[in-house]
Amino acid sequence: MNQGSTAWSRLRPALCFSVHPAVREQIAAPQPSAWFLGAFWFAGAHLCRLLSWLLLQWPSFQRFVQANRSAYMVVFALVQFGLMAWGLLLLRKHHASSLWHPRARISTSPFAWQLILLPLVGYHFLYIHKFADAVEQLISIAPRETLITTIQSLHETYSANTAWGTSFAGLVLFSVFTILSPFWEEPLFSGAIANRLVSKWGPVAGAVATAALFALSHVPAYGWSSHIGALMFAGLTYTTLRLLTGKLSLAIAAHLIINVLVMLPKWSIAWLYFRSQS
Repeated sequence: MNQGSTAWSRLRPALCFSVHPAVREQIAAPQPSAWFLGAFWFAGAHLCRLLSWLLLQWPSFQRFVQANRSAYMVVFALVQFGLMAWGLLLLRKHHASSLWHPRARISTSPFAWQLILLPLVGYHFLYIHKFADAVEQLISIAPRETLITTIQSLHETYSANTAWGTSFAGLVLFSVFTILSPFWEEPLFSGAIANRLVSKWGPVAGAVATAALFALSHVPAYGWSSHIGALMFAGLTYTTLRLLTGKLSLAIAAHLIINVLVMLPKWSIAWLYFRSQS
């Protein structure tokens, strides 16, 4: 045995905590392959964008999109939601024993999972508070023309990282996608990927590695920005919830709560933007 593996064997017990018995059974069950997980992620996150990009190289399709922007976005959304649902159905059909069964009963206090989520919620409430203060100061001191220009710029900046654009229809579709995405992301990251990494490296290292992959999966949309640290913090919270409680549904619920908090500033700016356009 080489020195590296010896050092790891000594370090590993210190990097372990007790996962829920239901999770241990799920990890012991047959797992989806790495190829399946890669296809699941790519189809739900990027296949629709790739197909759209290829079609937009066709001048006739470009003219159709320009003339029927709302219809294009609705079709885009339906195709993406369909791909996500199809992947989930395959995952549930072939690997339910590794993610959803046996069903866990929370053995700790029903409020324990809320304590795990509290730091992440506090982080986002702090951001919302700072955002609200900045907007309030802007409204109180900026001339109307400057205020409208700033709001428009913020709205365009928030929309730049999405495929939905700055229209009201785009905002609605992006909001629906944001609300539904935890039902697709958590079975993948806190579920299947965490199972493989925890089985290989132990709960702590596996949870951290899962969180890192969760953050990196958002780089195509957000780039290498300050969001990466917040996304890793979020991914670690969701994975820890599932490992400690045995309930994937709690990771989904936590992710849904955070997504709503993330959207509050964007909805506020969008409301001010559309109000200024009327």
